[in-house]
Amino acid sequence: MTTTRATQQLQPNQQQQPHTPHLRRDLHPRRNQPRYHTPQLPVPRYLRVARLARLARLALALWPLAACGSYSTYRTTRLASTEKTELLFGAQVAGARAPDGAGAPLPELSVSARRGVGERYEVQANGTLLALEQGRTGSLELGGKLRVLSEGRWSLAVGAAAGYRIAESGGAIIEGAFVSAPVIGGIELGRHQLVVSVTGGYQRWYSSGARPVDVPFVGESLGFVWQLTKRWALLPEVGTAYTPTKNMMTDDSRLFHAGLAVIWSR
Repeated sequence: MTTTRATQQLQPNQQQQPHTPHLRRDLHPRRNQPRYHTPQLPVPRYLRVARLARLARLALALWPLAACGSYSTYRTTRLASTEKTELLFGAQVAGARAPDGAGAPLPELSVSARRGVGERYEVQANGTLLALEQGRTGSLELGGKLRVLSEGRWSLAVGAAAGYRIAESGGAIIEGAFVSAPVIGGIELGRHQLVVSVTGGYQRWYSSGARPVDVPFVGESLGFVWQLTKRWALLPEVGTAYTPTKNMMTDDSRLFHAGLAVIWSR
């Protein structure tokens, strides 16, 4: 029995495995080190307020560019009645891209009055207003449009407008005059309408102690007339604009706007 066991232990096909001592997990040098977690402290309120104030100042600083063609005009190829004035009330935001990629939206309220003249013409007056502690803005625009094509579900109109805009922040006042010429296309979808438009225009801004700034621009917008009843309709609108005019805060001067209006046909 002793010889057999010894022979089995010395067989060439079997190799003696080296003894490896068992390492306790709790004695591992890295695992035994305590783990420290950095607590997530809440952002103080004054820092949040400062950030909001920075965005507001950025929006006001970009206002001459953000205003160039980016404000909502709530376009449609439909004409207002020649017997009653059509009223429009809206809320919108417009802005430009900041250097860090964030947007600086500037909110506004808008109101418009429209009236048809004959079968193909319409005149309108548009106004916007912003009143915040950081600054105030306002505009007044007079314009009109001519419907040049109406074939089945498709329609096309051209327009022209001229206006005045003012912005005030920290005692500094910026004033500007502008003109624009949109081309508006409409597709009837039952009692609703899909609206696509392109716009070209020009602005000139004035400020005391500074040279005038010329701002040509082009843009496009997409809107949808959601006819709720015979007298009431909703008109959401989004769009973008571009100008070669640059300043210290924008590299490519790309602008945006978004708005929602209620149309009341009396």
